[in-house]
Amino acid sequence: MRVNVEDFKLCNSDTPLAVYRMGTDAVQLESLGEYYFICGFPGHCQAGQKFHITVNSSAAASPPILPLNNNNNNVPASPSIASKLSYQLAMAVAVAVFPSFLLI
Repeated sequence: MRVNVEDFKLCNSDTPLAVYRMGTDAVQLESLGEYYFICGFPGHCQAGQKFHITVNSSAAASPPILPLNNNNNNVPASPSIASKLSYQLAMAVAVAVFPSFLLI
């Protein structure tokens, strides 16, 4: 579920801004700013199942994480491929750390 910053800090799921229940929900981050998500299942947020996302303008965004090229023994992939994959990598990490089926 999406919450405000105070509810994020307190792991309070009583007043969510949005609730996701399908397990395959896609969240569109349409504007710049801070987004806070917690798991609403009792005890999960307190155990660390929460995350914070900052959406910056492309001019102010940090450089992408370069994925490794498996063909050249840990040599970073080309920047054009890396820039396309950095968003997918970030989302994969978010899903791995905070599976969408736990967004209640």
